[in-house]
Amino acid sequence: MRHGLRLFVILVVLVLPLASPAASPEQLYLLNCWGCHRAGAEGIKGSVPRIKGFGAYFLQLSQGRTYFASVPGVANSSLSNAEVAQVLNWMLSSFCKDQLPASFEANE
Repeated sequence: MRHGLRLFVILVVLVLPLASPAASPEQLYLLNCWGCHRAGAEGIKGSVPRIKGFGAYFLQLSQGRTYFASVPGVANSSLSNAEVAQVLNWMLSSFCKDQLPASFEANE
């Protein structure tokens, strides 16, 4: 099963640039975040923090979004500011829905 998943990811990475000039937030996550944070945003215990069920708590901090944008994996990526906003909004809505404040608005 792992071999099949690995092959799928390789195919997506090779075919995605040909299929669409603008990647969806899900594709951005797959290409830029999945390797460390994993498919379910559970992270890797002891080395990569989980996002699932936890990331939305950063929104309670005045500089929470700024923190996300400054972590090395984001700051050193080739993502544009708009793409970072897209994938962050998607991650929060997908993996932290129960923790989002009622006032949550997706930023661009």
